[in-house]
Amino acid sequence: MPMINKIGGIISEVNHSLQQQHNKDSSSDLVYSLCQGMVYFKPPEQALQTLLQHQLMNSCNTLGSEFGFIHNYCEHDFGRRVVREKVKEKLRHINKLEQVDVVLTSGANQGFVSVLLSLCDVGDSCLLFGPYYFNHYMALQMFGVKPVIFDCHECDGYQPGCGHCDDMSRFTEFFENLMKQQENQRNKLKMVVVTTPCNPTGAVYTQYQIDTISQLCAKYGVWMVCDETYEYFIYNDTSVEQQQQPNATSTKTCYHYTPQGDHIIHLYSFSKAFSIPGWRLGYIAYPSSNTELALHLNKIQDTVVISSPVVSQQLAFCILDMEDFGKPWAEEKISTLKHNRKAIWEAIHDLCQLEKMPEGAIYYWATFPNFLNQEHVTMEKEFQVIEWLIRKHKVAVLPGSCFGKPGGFRISYANVSHQVCEIAASRLKSALQELANGQFEKDDLDQYVKTFKNMKF
Repeated sequence: MPMINKIGGIISEVNHSLQQQHNKDSSSDLVYSLCQGMVYFKPPEQALQTLLQHQLMNSCNTLGSEFGFIHNYCEHDFGRRVVREKVKEKLRHINKLEQVDVVLTSGANQGFVSVLLSLCDVGDSCLLFGPYYFNHYMALQMFGVKPVIFDCHECDGYQPGCGHCDDMSRFTEFFENLMKQQENQRNKLKMVVVTTPCNPTGAVYTQYQIDTISQLCAKYGVWMVCDETYEYFIYNDTSVEQQQQPNATSTKTCYHYTPQGDHIIHLYSFSKAFSIPGWRLGYIAYPSSNTELALHLNKIQDTVVISSPVVSQQLAFCILDMEDFGKPWAEEKISTLKHNRKAIWEAIHDLCQLEKMPEGAIYYWATFPNFLNQEHVTMEKEFQVIEWLIRKHKVAVLPGSCFGKPGGFRISYANVSHQVCEIAASRLKSALQELANGQFEKDDLDQYVKTFKNMKF
C-alpha cells in the first residue's frame, strides 16, 4: 500500500544519509527493518544447482535440448503439466488433498486476485479475519467487493474461537446474523478468507475452528478460501516459564490443518518456506469437479499473466523433487527462526503487555505502549510514531492501520540474521520503553517526524 512505500522511502533516506556520514562499508548504524515478510536464509542449494547447471545451461544448446521450453510460452496457462502433477503429488502426500486441480500463479497474491475475480461480482462481500493481511483487503477494494471484518482479539490469541479455546459461538452468531441480513439482498457474501498460520498475528487456527468455519460456509453456499502460505511455519517453542504461569493455556502441540471440501479453494506459495520471493511462484488448488470455476480461472490467467514464469515453475519442480517435496529442508531452516522469535519476544512482551507467544508464521502483533489504553488512535499519530522509530531508534516496523488496527504494529522477525535481530530487538525495546514513559510526547518531533508531519490521511 502507498504508505508502506513511504516507510521504505524514509528507511532508504536515513540509511543513505548515514552511509554518507560514516564508512560506507559499515552497516552497524543503519536502520534495521523488521517490516518485510521474508526469510533471511538462502534457497535450497540443491534445487538451484539442478536448475542453473543442468537445465538453464542446456536450454541454450543450439543442437536442441529437452529444456528448450524454458524460453518459450508455457504449454498451458495453468502451468506445465509435469510441474502441476508434482504439486498434486505434494498436496496428496503432505496436505491429504484429493480431487483437486492446480493453477501455478505468479505468487499467492496473484492467486488470491484470480480467485476473487472468479468468485465475486462488484457489490458482493468477502469476510476477512482482523487484523487482516493488507493485500487481501486492497484486492477487495480494487474490484468493488465489500470487506466484512470479524475482529479477532488478543485475549483469544487472535484466533476466531473465544478464550484460547474452541468456543466458536461468537463467530457462529456473527456469521449467521450476516446471512440473515443478506437474505433479501442481491449481492451476497461470496467468500470467507482464512489465513493460518496468520499474517499478521502469527495465530494458528485449530482444526475445530477451521472445520466450524468450513461447515458454516458449506451450509450457506459460501466459498472458503484458505491462504496456506505459512503451512510449514509452526514452532511449538512456547517457553517452560510461560507454560507455568497461572493464566497459561493448554500446551498441546500446535499443527497446521488443511480442510477439504468442494466449497474450498487453497492458496500456497514457494516464496516463504523456500526463500524465493523474487521468483514469484505460488499455486491455487481448487475442486477438480468445478469446471465453471476452471473456466473463470483460465480466462483470468490468460488475460493477466498468460502463465507464471516457466523458469520459476522449473525451479519449483526442482524443489519438489527434493526429499519429501522439500518439507524437511524447509522445516530445518524454519527452526533456525526460533532464535529470532525469542529475541524479539523478550524485547516486546512485557512493554506491550502480551500474554501468549503465537505459534506460527513469521510475525508478532502488538500494540504500542502509548496506545494501550486509548480507544481511538489516529493514523497521523501512528505513522508519526513509526517515523520516530526509524529516525531516532534506527528500527522499523509496520503500522497497525495497514492491517485494520490503528495503534498496533507488525514485526517480521525472519528477514534478518540472528546477529542483526539481536541489535534490532535491543533498539526496539529501548523505543518501546520510551513510548511507555511518555518520551515520544516530550521529544522535539520536528527533529524526527518529517515525512508524516503534515500529511493528510
